[in-house]
Amino acid sequence: LIAMDPATGDLRWRLNAGGRPMYDQCPAIGADGTIYIGHSTGSLAEVWAVNPDGSRKWRAPDSDLSDGTGVSLARDGTIYSTFRRVGGAMLTAITPEGQIAWQSPLVGVPTFSPSVDPEGRLYLQTIVPGSGDAVLECYDAAGARLWDTRLPARGGWAVSSVVIDGNGNLYMIPRDDSTTTMRLLSYTRDGARRWQFDFYWSVNHQVP
Repeated sequence: LIAMDPATGDLRWRLNAGGRPMYDQCPAIGADGTIYIGHSTGSLAEVWAVNPDGSRKWRAPDSDLSDGTGVSLARDGTIYSTFRRVGGAMLTAITPEGQIAWQSPLVGVPTFSPSVDPEGRLYLQTIVPGSGDAVLECYDAAGARLWDTRLPARGGWAVSSVVIDGNGNLYMIPRDDSTTTMRLLSYTRDGARRWQFDFYWSVNHQVP
């Protein structure tokens, strides 16, 4: 993890975390300047909190989690990420002090970090192991699953986190390994499909 001066481009500090970032995710920055990153060594997955001067503040959770996604921040400062373990994946809430607030099992396995709306609802696109079904999942701020719905795609990973507009509508592009067609999908905050747009260009990790 590096920090650079925006005016000069000079390196301010470098933190050697070892391992690698958890998938293609950017750091999240809290209101107090704390930087949060998902980190994985291949056998252990964690969220790190880093002070604005580049020193590590805390890391969590300390357990047998093998991999995960990046992080997202809610307005109240809660940090959200997902972690894989034997038997499935867990949606995890972490307090600003680095304590696990709760963990909830997911229907499928995600590729990208959760998206958080202003009310604290969490949305993820996941893939169900075995069947390959793409699923859109929604949870409340306490970790209770509100709904999940199958998406018209199978076998492919998401290409971005779920995008939320100002009216609470959701947008995503699931890959479908059975066809070259890509689908831009829109759903309501309650899981009803609004529309679908098919196109034929390759998309790789692009946010609509």
